[in-house]
Amino acid sequence: MNNKKFIFPLLGFLFLFNILAWLAVYDLYQSRFFEVDFFDVGQGDAVFVETPWNHQILIDGGPDSTILEKAAKNLPFWDNDLDLIILTHPEEDHLTGLIEVLKRYKV
Repeated sequence: MNNKKFIFPLLGFLFLFNILAWLAVYDLYQSRFFEVDFFDVGQGDAVFVETPWNHQILIDGGPDSTILEKAAKNLPFWDNDLDLIILTHPEEDHLTGLIEVLKRYKV
């Protein structure tokens, strides 16, 4: 009879410990540094920056919609927001891809 009294508190403790362990794993997964990725989008490069505060910045877009494929590899499928896009200069080989990004993502 005494064993039954301790089963539920023990299971509760183990469940709580399991949740805390997964939270620690999730915290380790989070980046503490700036992450910078350079995408080869044909003529020139596009640059994707993610800050430790989870701000996502895209610099230039390339001459066509190739940037959408490259960005999809770095962004989770449910994330359709970008915090900032930057166009370094208004030429077609930097601008056209950003137009496609604006159609697909909320900036």
